[in-house]
Amino acid sequence: LVGSWRLCRYAILQPSYRFQYTHFTATSRDDLLHSFGLTLYCPVTDNLTLRGYVSYDNLATDGVNDGAVHVDFPASSPYAIGCGGTNLTASGDGIVAEVVWNDGTSGTGGGISALSPAPHFQAGVMLPPNASTGGSGRGVPDVCGNAAPGTGYAVVVNGTTQVVGGTSAVAPLWAGLVARINAASGKPAGFFLPALYAAANRLNDITEGNNIPAGTSLGYRAGPGWDACTGLGSPNGGGLAALFGLAVS
Repeated sequence: LVGSWRLCRYAILQPSYRFQYTHFTATSRDDLLHSFGLTLYCPVTDNLTLRGYVSYDNLATDGVNDGAVHVDFPASSPYAIGCGGTNLTASGDGIVAEVVWNDGTSGTGGGISALSPAPHFQAGVMLPPNASTGGSGRGVPDVCGNAAPGTGYAVVVNGTTQVVGGTSAVAPLWAGLVARINAASGKPAGFFLPALYAAANRLNDITEGNNIPAGTSLGYRAGPGWDACTGLGSPNGGGLAALFGLAVS
């Protein structure tokens, strides 16, 4: 199941499926996701139009002009895999550089939830305090991937090829990678965050950049290990395959 800000949708069976969550409590929201029995990949914020619904990647404040930082549900649920964004420079088949996606007014979200507590699989992570309240909570995102529009993904819309970005592109990127792992292993990876947090060196650690909007000091900075901009890091296919016991050629 691939989720998007303010809506969740079945990526294959029912593309128009969605639910509104604004009237749920934090506990009931998490219980709802848990009841699905599915692995949900969620962008920390959204930069794509889906069937007429659009929202934006607006860094740590999430575009809210109240002088505070915010994270999004369902990415902030302990039952979802939150996906942040990077700006990736490649040469041939190799990565030259990868940093936090921050264009000043748009970029990856991320932070510390004011509603959901830190899940058990983040117990070994040095989570920073919420940059506005100083409180503790679920750290978002868990993982990241290339999301900057300038280095994004070629898609065809109404017969026209264009390049798009956004953390909404990172969620299906991760879902597709894990689908390939599932196919190769012959069994579903399921909700693999506990295993991933226990072996964080399986990913490409992103240590440069921040998700602070231009002209403010609201947000978080990347660094070694988990951070509130890029989580544990970006996909490393070989590392993930090894994590799930697959031979890497």
